[in-house]
Amino acid sequence: MYKRVVSVSVAAVLLIIPVLIITLPKKEFSENENRILQKFPTVSVENIVSGQFSDEVEKYISDHFPGRDRLVSLKSTVQKSIGYKEMNGVFVSKDRLIQHIEKPDTTIFTERMGKLTANIDQTKVKLHLMLVPTDAAVYSEKIPANAPDIVDEKNIIEQIYSDVSCDTIDVLSELEIEKNNSNVFYNLDHHWNYNGAYCGYKSFCEAVGIPVKAKEKFEKKVLSDEFRGTLYSKVLIRSMKPDVIEAVDLQKDELVVHYVDKKKDENSFYDYSFLKKKDKYSVFGGGNQALQIVENENAESEDELVVVKDSFANCMIPFLIYHYRRIHVIDPRYYMPHISDYVNQNEKVSDVLILYNIDSFNSNNGIMKIK
Repeated sequence: MYKRVVSVSVAAVLLIIPVLIITLPKKEFSENENRILQKFPTVSVENIVSGQFSDEVEKYISDHFPGRDRLVSLKSTVQKSIGYKEMNGVFVSKDRLIQHIEKPDTTIFTERMGKLTANIDQTKVKLHLMLVPTDAAVYSEKIPANAPDIVDEKNIIEQIYSDVSCDTIDVLSELEIEKNNSNVFYNLDHHWNYNGAYCGYKSFCEAVGIPVKAKEKFEKKVLSDEFRGTLYSKVLIRSMKPDVIEAVDLQKDELVVHYVDKKKDENSFYDYSFLKKKDKYSVFGGGNQALQIVENENAESEDELVVVKDSFANCMIPFLIYHYRRIHVIDPRYYMPHISDYVNQNEKVSDVLILYNIDSFNSNNGIMKIK
């Protein structure tokens, strides 16, 4: 009787789950993971023979499995309780989640930097490169002992810097110093936080030769105390304390923020609507835009800065607003024209900052379009 009950129960589960996967309403976007979910693949002879169909079906089932988030959370909680130190590409310490990245191929980035360097007139414009390490490089002491395949990010950055023909900015040293005084990365997200972004700002100003504004001179405000970022989304350990998002208070600056593609203007760099969503980090500049121009009537100079970047630059830009009349923010993933043409056509641009996080080389992030 016991075996019969177990057999019937297992059979029922195996029958019910496919039915639920087929019949339950499907989401196109996962707010928790901030990504588009897998659609049911196209059935074709070519897809079936190549194996692509079965791979996409597997991803589809995984993305739309009933109660997926709860199961991931339960699995992670159990694994943490029995001593697991890595889950889904994330190292888990007592108070922090740490990103575990693959070793990036930097060849394409170095090539594209060479093209950009050749196309920009550096007698008129200074070109600066800042490569930001991940939290794994800054908090390496929190990575489990003998963890395999740890990337030597410092060595990678130094190698790239030796291969390019522009000004290079060391921010890792500043982050390692500052972490002894304050947290420089979010605990549950892969981005640097207010303190980390200030380190980037300070390193940039020192390299460019403009006066560094002391951190205590910036007015700071809390935007949210309920931020659970991308690393949290991979493990969903609900017992971990959410992060606080802090930002420079820009109310005294007379700003006009041009969203060029959307053809709209705002008077704030912060899009507060994102604070009601899972992707709270996009409060900075409304997320990633193809081209965004930030004007500050109260800036200390008439100089203009072009920032070519991934999302790490978004929370650093408020620190720079004080120094530049205009900041042109370009995300190559969405911006189609040549960046060098844009720079050369804007005569008041004095500096160009290329700012990328090391892990961006693993996902391209528009790097192929830098030229």
